[in-house]
Amino acid sequence: MVLKNQWMQLNFLEGTNTPPFSFNYHGVASSGSNLFSSWSVVRSDTVLDKNRVQHTLTWTNANDPLQVKCVTVEYGDYPVVEWTVY
Repeated sequence: MVLKNQWMQLNFLEGTNTPPFSFNYHGVASSGSNLFSSWSVVRSDTVLDKNRVQHTLTWTNANDPLQVKCVTVEYGDYPVVEWTVY
């Protein structure tokens, strides 16, 4: 559980602008570049039940009509995190 909590803190909860996924956009890799540095990011948290919290991070590119959303479900009773990128 300690490792899961540390990983969540580092990758989703500290307001990071470097997500734990990558893709290419206009020939630029999102990892290892400054692709997200100019994008705005919005975060929301929703308690689903006593053992699950949903964290949603949405990055928006102001220059192009592109938005990347990562929906993460964190389990409080088991060392599991699942996420889906849209």
